[in-house]
Amino acid sequence: MSEIVDVSVCITTFNQKAYIARCLDSAVSQLPGKCLEVLVGDDGSDDGTRDIVKSYAARYPERIVPVFHEQNLGPSGNYRALIGRSRGRYVAHLDGDDYWLPGKLARQIEILEQSRANPAVVGNAFVIDSRGVPLGLFTSNTNEAIDLDFLLERGNFLCHGSLVYRAEFKERILTIPGNFVDYMILIRLAAVAPLAYVPEPLVVYLWNSPISMRATMTPLVGENYWEAMLEALRLGASPRAFRRCTVRFLERIASNSVAQLRMRPCVDWIARVRKESPVPVGAAVLTGLVRTPLALGRLLRRRIGGRLFPRICVFYPR
Repeated sequence: MSEIVDVSVCITTFNQKAYIARCLDSAVSQLPGKCLEVLVGDDGSDDGTRDIVKSYAARYPERIVPVFHEQNLGPSGNYRALIGRSRGRYVAHLDGDDYWLPGKLARQIEILEQSRANPAVVGNAFVIDSRGVPLGLFTSNTNEAIDLDFLLERGNFLCHGSLVYRAEFKERILTIPGNFVDYMILIRLAAVAPLAYVPEPLVVYLWNSPISMRATMTPLVGENYWEAMLEALRLGASPRAFRRCTVRFLERIASNSVAQLRMRPCVDWIARVRKESPVPVGAAVLTGLVRTPLALGRLLRRRIGGRLFPRICVFYPR
């Protein structure tokens, strides 16, 4: 299997027995014939996930490539291993507890084929809970082109499972050191040229999965998000966009600290941001703290709004 394919789908999974079959079904049905390879990186599951992946690989030997890690690499290492093995002209990412809607890849590949200006394309998503109950839309963004400044200024409002990018840019991801969040991937791609955006939902995203990075690596997510912000500035984003992102970042840190009744992390982050920021952010820090009640309101809306008003709830309004 050394020939080039159209799309390499990189699926990471760890202890997702309840969801992985749905995920794989949605991926293998996207494109016809041998246009597709589905690389499935199992990161040492012990709940039966690996057995399901094996059964799908036996059913689709020309399409599914199981990659079983004997040692846990973590989400970043798992993706890095799969991206390094990919052979497609395009690369797509998908987490094992999410799934794609029919026609997702075809729609995005058509966009990239029609315009060489965009290094990648992303789209919207439906949000569901663990029982499959609809909670709302991922984002309200309508911009069809997302440049580096816009992405930094607005924060990470894009669904990782919607990402498709040209393979010529995968080194920009493989060279990210250590652990990273998907915001870093998007920042590095948007630094090349604006990302194309599809406002219609292409993905179904599982909210608050118990094994997601958000749930299991909360301090690390904050660290990696801050690194992505600094990387954007290094790659040419404007100081204005960086300050606006700092406001969003700190209001989220502060609201989480208030919600958990633990203010020390907020105090530490304020000191760190003021110390490490390459541009003056005093006003941004103050604004972030003043806007904490608004952030708490958004946090509350996310927690209860989707269950009460799934048709109009937006998790990342932009």
